[in-house]
Amino acid sequence: MALLEGRGLSRRFGALAAVDGLDFAVEPGEILGVIGPNGAGKTTLLNLVSGLLPPSAGEIRFDGEVISGRPPHAIAARGVARTFQIVKPLRGLTVRENVALGAMFGRAGQGAGTRAARTRADEVLALVGLASRADDPVGILTVADLKRLELARALAMGPRLLLLDEVMAGLNPREIEWAMGLVREVHRHGMTVLMIEHVMRAVMGVSQRILVLHHGRRLALGAPESVSRDPAVIEAYLGRRYGAAQADSV
Repeated sequence: MALLEGRGLSRRFGALAAVDGLDFAVEPGEILGVIGPNGAGKTTLLNLVSGLLPPSAGEIRFDGEVISGRPPHAIAARGVARTFQIVKPLRGLTVRENVALGAMFGRAGQGAGTRAARTRADEVLALVGLASRADDPVGILTVADLKRLELARALAMGPRLLLLDEVMAGLNPREIEWAMGLVREVHRHGMTVLMIEHVMRAVMGVSQRILVLHHGRRLALGAPESVSRDPAVIEAYLGRRYGAAQADSV
């Protein structure tokens, strides 16, 4: 049984269908990458899964249970955590305090007190390379460190499913390599990952399958190698130069 499944999922904003009759599934222990042009419905999909938006039609099941239409905190308590494309930390708090809040309100924090939450925060900060910044105010963090903080806050929730919304945007090549390594590391520890990403070498390099969205619908689904050579995907999103480079690599 799929860990996450969408059936006939749609979300309309007036006459615009941001997600349009989408069927998809994420298998337990999988890294599923989601790509597509701007406006394809990628972030709307994550907003539907995490409960920030209710669907206009269709349903979402997590571990066999319908979660569509439930509030975000209830979905988080079931084991779904996410990052946001635009990082918005609580700037009046320290790095540790930001992550501890995630630890208190996710699946791992049910019934946990502040001491346990701070301990969990320190464990996750060490994992993402922010242990030395734990007592710093978040206002002095770099863009790369803010991305680490966003990921740490989600991981502190102890999720079974991690939703990543362009965590590599704005990073330099060395930072992207670090982020790819971290995604692989959490995956090795049993985490299922659904990630949106525009950095092609990253999403193609870590994903086991790729879902391509276009105008809110599924354009393609399959292994990274096959998707990257799909003429419809090249035409709609990747571009002819990318397609030619893929053909030359064969």
